[in-house]
Amino acid sequence: MIRSPFKFLDPFGPLDSKVFFGRSAEIDELYAQIFRTPLLLVYGLTGTGKTSLIDCGLRNRFDGTDWLPFYVRRKDDLNEALHELLRKALPDDKPRDLTETVGYLYRYFLRPVYLIFDQFEELFILGSKEEQEAFKRNLKNLLEANLTCKVILIMREEYIGWLYDFERDIPSIFDFRLRVETMKRKNVEEVIQKSCSCFNITLENPEKNIEQIYDNVSEGKAVVQLPYLQVYLDTLYRNDLQRSYPTGAPHSDEQPFPPLVFTSEEIAQCGHISGVLEQFLRDKVSELQAGMLHKYPTLPADAVKTILNSFVTEQGTKRPLPYQLVDNQVQFLFPPEVLQDFESGFINDTVRLLEQNRILRDSGETFELAHDTLAHKIHENRSEEEKRRGEIRARLLTALKEYQDSGTLLNAVQIARLEEWLPVLRVSKAEEDFIAASREEVEAQRIKERQEAEKERLRLEAERAHKRARLFSYITSAVAIVAIGIGVFAWEQQQKAVAAEANAIKEKSRAEAVRDKIYFYRDRFGLAYDKAKQKYGFIDKNLHTKIPFKYNEAYRFEDLGYAQVSIHDQNAEEELTYYLIDTFGHEYKLATELVQLDSTITALDLSSKKLNEIPAEVFNYPGLKILFLTKNRLTKLPGEIGKLSQLIYLDLGENHMKRFQPELGTLKQLQILDLRDNSIPTSQISWLQQQLPQCKIVVKKDPS
Repeated sequence: MIRSPFKFLDPFGPLDSKVFFGRSAEIDELYAQIFRTPLLLVYGLTGTGKTSLIDCGLRNRFDGTDWLPFYVRRKDDLNEALHELLRKALPDDKPRDLTETVGYLYRYFLRPVYLIFDQFEELFILGSKEEQEAFKRNLKNLLEANLTCKVILIMREEYIGWLYDFERDIPSIFDFRLRVETMKRKNVEEVIQKSCSCFNITLENPEKNIEQIYDNVSEGKAVVQLPYLQVYLDTLYRNDLQRSYPTGAPHSDEQPFPPLVFTSEEIAQCGHISGVLEQFLRDKVSELQAGMLHKYPTLPADAVKTILNSFVTEQGTKRPLPYQLVDNQVQFLFPPEVLQDFESGFINDTVRLLEQNRILRDSGETFELAHDTLAHKIHENRSEEEKRRGEIRARLLTALKEYQDSGTLLNAVQIARLEEWLPVLRVSKAEEDFIAASREEVEAQRIKERQEAEKERLRLEAERAHKRARLFSYITSAVAIVAIGIGVFAWEQQQKAVAAEANAIKEKSRAEAVRDKIYFYRDRFGLAYDKAKQKYGFIDKNLHTKIPFKYNEAYRFEDLGYAQVSIHDQNAEEELTYYLIDTFGHEYKLATELVQLDSTITALDLSSKKLNEIPAEVFNYPGLKILFLTKNRLTKLPGEIGKLSQLIYLDLGENHMKRFQPELGTLKQLQILDLRDNSIPTSQISWLQQQLPQCKIVVKKDPS
């Protein structure tokens, strides 16, 4: 049976150099850069072919004696995976640390050692803080040892911001980097044309057919993902092979590929790539589910889909699952809980069939999805309930880890959110004990609060009883005097009532007049002053308090929902501490000068400072949530902005910016980004909105 020569979702490897097209310029740049630095960062969007560029493009630029490459994947722990991989290459079992091992390998093989960490983002998605810190130490020691060794980190662009934590210990981590861009249209057309020529395929109308294929794969977008192109060409090939040779295709050693013709009609019938990939997954899952039911009749209707989902993280990335063979059967070392009710034979059979159908890939130690593209598509097809359940599961695991590290239990709100999902979540014994301990702590806290409330109630009741007794004594003593002066008293009370009514009318008129003069932010919040307390607060139009009267100074809310306030510092009677508050009353401690920055500052206002660039020290405070840089002279936004991962509001309005680094797209907490009165291309802003769908991007002043 003739297999399709197209890669489908497999990366190009060292034997594919003759059919690896469209990346000559990137291979040349990569080859040149690797000789300039011991540490190279290769990054790009998913589907740009980063792995193929290294394993096929770069690898074929070296002779066998020019390098000694080690391709490292995380598995369960990146440091252990690296140690085990290098240990297998050693001629002896003598214990050595990483630098000693790398140095010994160079002396033994007399070839430069290349450590290539593919899908490096897995360290941050799946790894613990301890694992990340250990890898950081290992990498720092390796670079400081100045060995004949090169390190290449390959990762998806959207996770590059997580590397800024490494920069303090490894300042050179961003010095040499290569962004793998999506292919230009002419390069994609080159791939189609040259691939067809290599595989004995004729295009019925070359110019039209190449345009058809490009349009069907791009689906109107400006870029084409290379895996999608390979999937599409693979589908066309298999369809045409079946149509042209229903009883078997001719081939020979001289020409292993039978002649085929891709017609305009056939390409049109194939449709768009989203439908092709969707149909492929749906057909394979249905086909495998039906086949498995014959052998395992009691299977749930979504059994195969459940196994497939196990290879995808809650973030929609690949999750490698390490395994061992027991009696020639696949047995996962750390199986996800959703698989624990399935028979081991069913899991083994399904995994093997998924591998045969090129959905899973077997590295010999782990099974994983053939490409991130599949992970994205599977995640995309999850129901909202499945996604929510995954998020709850991830939060529970994070909370459990924090409890194990610091003893922090779940609070009442967290437990309430978790309760509705517990019937559909499989929880481990450790998680069950953690939840039970949290419930006990919350209940103990509630009992304590009730007891304190009861004590306070009894105290107040006793106080009221004492006051009533004293009042009764006063009344008894004064009853005679009251009787004598009742006429005078009645007259005085009448006069007081008249005065009180007049005063109330006057106060109401004054309050209405004050209210009418107050600026109400979005018709909701007005700045007000309490003369009795001598404090500022915020009220609504019915004069109800919305934010308590506790501020010594306060200013009205600005357009985008923040007001500046201040409170006397308790430790320094004459000094004020400044804050920004939002309409929920959340306070953000404010600095307006760099010298005021410390770890407690969460808002920084550097507006109108005539800055040509953002001061480097700003990026040393990752706890910042609000950053004002409006009315300066900024022309660009540096990549270090990715360090400020907690930002919720960033104001860059009224500058001279023409571009920004992609790291801005990693600020997943960002809620408002003000880009008013800059010169940033619309295409960049559209790309940024795709990266930050939760963020409101302001590009021109709101006329309201």
